[in-house]
Amino acid sequence: MADQQATHAGSPIERANAWYLAFLERESIAAGRPANASELGEHLRLGPLAGVNVADGAPVSLGVYSRLSACSIRLNATTGDTISWYLDFLAIGCDASMPPGDAVELATQVAVPPADAVLEESGYDNMAGRSFFRVRWKHMLEGIPVEGDYIEVLINGKLRKAFSLSKVWRDPRVGAPPLSL
Repeated sequence: MADQQATHAGSPIERANAWYLAFLERESIAAGRPANASELGEHLRLGPLAGVNVADGAPVSLGVYSRLSACSIRLNATTGDTISWYLDFLAIGCDASMPPGDAVELATQVAVPPADAVLEESGYDNMAGRSFFRVRWKHMLEGIPVEGDYIEVLINGKLRKAFSLSKVWRDPRVGAPPLSL
């Protein structure tokens, strides 16, 4: 959506977006909710419907897009496997109220670590004013750590929900000659 907005800056789409947000703000104020009016632009945006080509001077069907919170997901382009995800709205209001055993159990359900994963650390951590539970596994292969491989889950103890998963896990070529490029 952000790429579409940049492409259409100053375009009829942006003018339509500005008109629509102004309309919603007027309606919100008229309904007695002026506080909501100032936040609409952060959560709503008009944009072309997916797959619709935008041509100058031609009528365009627009859709209303919403964003409740920041969310990032990284996927392996070759396999489609999840590398990481982070849900900002679940990270808000973290505290240390969840028992550590419950947090490790939840992280294990979220991460589903493979058999060669070894629990490296688990416990509450503080960063950027947030107190969250971190569970991290390292990759061990035949008793040898695989450098750089890990799985990590971050949990909001107050909500009892995971808000982040990161995974770097490879299949080393044990005993195979090095690849030459």
